[in-house]
Formats: sequence, C-alpha cells, structure tokens
Amino acid sequence: MYASDVLVIVTAVLVILTGFYAFQTKKTVEVLEKAAKMEFLPRIKGHLHMAEPVNVDFRISNVGKGSASDVQVNFLVIGRNTVKRTWTQPLFTPNQFQDFLIPVSENEEQSSIPYFEENETKIQITSTYNDILGNSHSSKEEIDISEFVKQFKTTLSLYDEETMDEISRNIKSISNEMRTITRNLSSIVDILSKSS
Repeated sequence: MYASDVLVIVTAVLVILTGFYAFQTKKTVEVLEKAAKMEFLPRIKGHLHMAEPVNVDFRISNVGKGSASDVQVNFLVIGRNTVKRTWTQPLFTPNQFQDFLIPVSENEEQSSIPYFEENETKIQITSTYNDILGNSHSSKEEIDISEFVKQFKTTLSLYDEETMDEISRNIKSISNEMRTITRNLSSIVDILSKSS
C-alpha cells in the first residue's frame, strides 16, 4: 500500500510539472509570435524640421520596420485659422518620408509656418494604416510649434557659441603659424642674400 501511495504522489507531481511546462511553453510561443509581428510593424510619425532660416515645415515618416498600406493622415492645423488637410498613400515603406508645407489658412495654398516663439500654432495628426498582415493601426499626436522653436533656438545658440569659439581659436592658430612661416622665409632670404 505504501508503494502505491508514493507512485500516485510521484505521478501527480509529474502531471503538475508537465502542465506547468506546457503552460510556460505556450506563453513563450505567444510572446515570440507577438515579438515577430511587432518587429515588422509600421509606425507613422509626424515631426517638424527647418525648411529655411525663418520657416518650419512638416514631415510624415514611417519610423517602423514594416511597410504601411492604405495610409491616411489627417492634419488639423490650429493657429490664426483652423485648417484641415488629408494625405493618402497606398504604400509607405520603412524610412520613407513625405515633406509638407503647413497650411496656414483655407484660402491659401500651403506655406511654411513662420519661425518665431510667439507662434501658437499646433498641429494635430491622426493617422490610420494597415500592416503587412492586414491589421489596422491608428495613432494620434499633437505638435506644438512654439515648443519646437524654443528647443531649436536653445540647441542652435549652444552650437553657435561653440562653433564661433572654435573658429576664433583656429584663426589665431593660423595667424601664429603664418608669422612663423614669415620669419623662417625672412631668415632664408637673409642667408641667401649673404651667400651671394
């Protein structure tokens, strides 16, 4: 009787362990499948960039690793006027981008947003698209032009100061080297004139 009880307990422990490993294996497979799908998902993102020294333009990019199909992006530009535009694209590959001039009024064609901190313009972006597996995705984001300008000016001023200091140091170094070359040439000329 004692041996049969031990056999039942051992069998129960094996069944529990087998069930636990089966459950863990199933979870691992699900995570791996999800990771494989995520690796090839597209991701549509909007961002600003400087078009000229005084204007800001807008760019839509696919920053994901997969292609997007049936892309539709709606822009709502809220500023002096509220302007709504829609852009569609049948296929948008990874790292592909599209630049836009930002519409500032319904009557105007598109133009660049003036580059100044007091500009209160905001761009709301809503995008819908499909991945290569046919799953639908959507995203919403808002970009504040004045925040972009403030951040860009801070970065630019730091960069400009460092650049100007470096240029000044390089010019001084070149000037010192030119003086040395001039003195050496002068010495050579003196030696040559004495020897003649």
